[in-house]
Amino acid sequence: MLPALPPGCRIRSGPPAAPPIYKDIAPGEIARRDAARDTRIRTLRAWAKVRVAGPRRKVGFSEAISVERPASVRLDTVGPFGRIFSILATDGARLAFLSPGDRRAYAGAPTADNLGRFLPFTLRLPDIVAVFLGGRPEPAGEPSLTYEPADATLRLRTVNRSGSASLAVYDARTLDLRQLQIIDPPPAVAAVIDYDAWKPWDGILYPERLRVSVPARQVTMTVTFEKVEPNAILDEGLFSLRAPKGFETIPIEQLPPAEDQNLAPASAAIPDGGVP
Repeated sequence: MLPALPPGCRIRSGPPAAPPIYKDIAPGEIARRDAARDTRIRTLRAWAKVRVAGPRRKVGFSEAISVERPASVRLDTVGPFGRIFSILATDGARLAFLSPGDRRAYAGAPTADNLGRFLPFTLRLPDIVAVFLGGRPEPAGEPSLTYEPADATLRLRTVNRSGSASLAVYDARTLDLRQLQIIDPPPAVAAVIDYDAWKPWDGILYPERLRVSVPARQVTMTVTFEKVEPNAILDEGLFSLRAPKGFETIPIEQLPPAEDQNLAPASAAIPDGGVP
């Protein structure tokens, strides 16, 4: 038998109280919170399924992702039976792209335009690193912040050290990053990144899914993470690719600019639905 309630006590009923809305939070507080997270994640090793949908075609593939601050990225595009279709790698000083299918290596500087020849988006390298690490580009100067009561979000506008600008949209109750718009060159929106289902991986919050929309190319890339290892120990030579023996080396600048999407020259991308 349950004990009787003291006189005058009332039983609470109804849904639990809603979490507070941080509509009066200072922009510097969000910046400090983001900076603290950034200091806790220096590298990332991940495995993901990727879908790219554009006006001409849809493709799907697996991706092994390796990232290290401040400017190192490696993307291995993997097909059925572990076949490597392409490898893109940069250590911040040099960009290399290997296409084993036609035994070609492309080399050049890791500029936004050169990266955009192989990726569905054209972003500066520091911004790509920030996105893959689940954060936003490093700001320069003081941000501005507004509260939007219609959807209970906070909107943080910044100029970034990379030279781009960004608009970050946060959930005003959880302070989770919902969306990031990277504006480059202003006022053009280079990419819109939506973040879905934040959860802890080894004690660090990381989204289960990234959706990158590119208005200029009418392309959307969805990255669904199956395994995430924050602060993984990465080999020093992982980001410095050299052409294997027998490969033809071609300067990246000789390639034409990307059209709607340029996943990889002659990389035999898998049709949508063909992901193993």
